[in-house]
Amino acid sequence: MIAMPASAGASPVDDDLALETRIATIGYRLARGAQARCAVPEKMSGLILHDIGGYAQSDRAAIAKSLGLGDGFGVRAVVANGAAARAGVRAGDEIVAIDGGDLTGFARDAIGAAASFDRTERMVDYLAGALARGPVTIGIRRDGQALSLTLAGDAGCAARFAVAIEDGVNARADGRYIAVTSGLARLASRDDALAFAMAHEMAHILLGHVAARRAARDRVDVRAQELAADRLAVAIMADAGFAPAAAIPLLEAVSRGRIDWLDRDHPATAVRIAALRAVLAGDGSGVQHIGDDETGRRQ
Repeated sequence: MIAMPASAGASPVDDDLALETRIATIGYRLARGAQARCAVPEKMSGLILHDIGGYAQSDRAAIAKSLGLGDGFGVRAVVANGAAARAGVRAGDEIVAIDGGDLTGFARDAIGAAASFDRTERMVDYLAGALARGPVTIGIRRDGQALSLTLAGDAGCAARFAVAIEDGVNARADGRYIAVTSGLARLASRDDALAFAMAHEMAHILLGHVAARRAARDRVDVRAQELAADRLAVAIMADAGFAPAAAIPLLEAVSRGRIDWLDRDHPATAVRIAALRAVLAGDGSGVQHIGDDETGRRQ
């Protein structure tokens, strides 16, 4: 998992970075904790990256000067206790090489006049592939000095997280990416609560719901899928060391605010709360294994 920047055209003084880092950190824990539930775990770095192509052409000179960002890939932040942090990578570093291969010319064709995340996304894929083969040596430019660090990824479910700067309370998954709105992050002020919303979307991916909806459209029982994702979400939370019971206050807040989380096809919030209360009212030991039969993992 490598978190995506909140927006390609963010300003040098980026008030959204703390939110990006929060979501990336929660997502990293969830993905790492759920690795036994994935068919093919990937190696995660715990990096939040950007490149000069992520900014409008008219802003690039100022941003390069302000952030010290050259033709490599800047490290906006690192996940605490993640692979990159343990390797010694710091926010503000610029990654310029992987295993001796120069990155300053990497995917230059993806840089256009408009701000775009395309080049960084290609770098994300390239690094994930390299980490899958084993530890990599990354060339770092830090305060004008060249450094070499060894990065060994952590195993986890393949998931990439993004912040959507929207007031609406929502999270969504497209099969590969999980987007969390800033409105949801504000409502879920506790990390455990936000972890439930993110784990719910991860559960949709693990259970194959996104693909099923694309294939079957109107023939899918969306309400049943949502309740199944809730059940697996609290198990994923437990895997990662979050408090599954935090799901209830978040859903109660949604209910009090009369927020229609997602759309009309979803079960009423009261139904979701009742179903989760029934799950959490067990002896506690079963929470770790909720959803095992549904995913076919951890049996």
